[in-house]
Amino acid sequence: MNRFQAFRVLVDACTACGIHTTRVSTHSLRKAFVGRMYAATGHDAIKTQRAVGHSSPITTARYLETDTADLDHLVLTLAA
Repeated sequence: MNRFQAFRVLVDACTACGIHTTRVSTHSLRKAFVGRMYAATGHDAIKTQRAVGHSSPITTARYLETDTADLDHLVLTLAA
């Protein structure tokens, strides 16, 4: 299966489930997988990097979306 076929299967599945498909892609699945792997490793960037096959932890970090509220909470926790 090539990436175009995988994309078509993904879009068809989302459509069947009533999910809007404008922001759905095979790459978004990879980002979701990296995020779940990161959580499963206890937020270990190196284990995540190796598990997903990235050559650099910087590449892995680009896949991880950072929530502003989480960052604010972290800063406030450190200040206490």
